[in-house]
This record gives sequence, C-alpha cells and structure tokens, in this order.
Amino acid sequence: TETGWGNPRRWVRQEGKDVDCAEAFCQENPEICEKQVRILRLSEREAYGPFFGRYLNSKLYRGENFFLQIDAHTRFRKNG
Repeated sequence: TETGWGNPRRWVRQEGKDVDCAEAFCQENPEICEKQVRILRLSEREAYGPFFGRYLNSKLYRGENFFLQIDAHTRFRKNG
C-alpha cells in the first residue's frame, strides 16, 4: 500500500438509503447544474464494465477546458 492511504475499505453501518449528493447539490445550486453539470447514471448491467461507462461519460464533453469524471472505482483522500 502507498504511504498515507491506510485502509480505505471499511464497512460502515447505516440506516436508510445514501443521500444522492449530486441531486442534493443541484437542488441547492440549480444555476450551476443547468450549465455546468451533466450526469449519466447507469446500472452495472447497462455499463458493460468500467471502461464502457467511462467512454459514455466522455461523450458528455462539450469543449470545456477541463472535465472531471468519477465513478464507483474512484477513491478520494484528504489533501495534506
């Protein structure tokens, strides 16, 4: 393992469904989502694996200088 990553896989027990973070963000910031956010949601069956899903997401590109693409295989860690 890389230094600083620790153990990224831990089971966290929770009640109820996860909050849909993108939906919550767009409800609070509709002006940003209307112009800057595009989301393609696929079930595991529809995506035919991570590579096809990433390819489909790349088709949402509209000439921006940058774009961020995340999926279930993305890991985050705190900076610093």
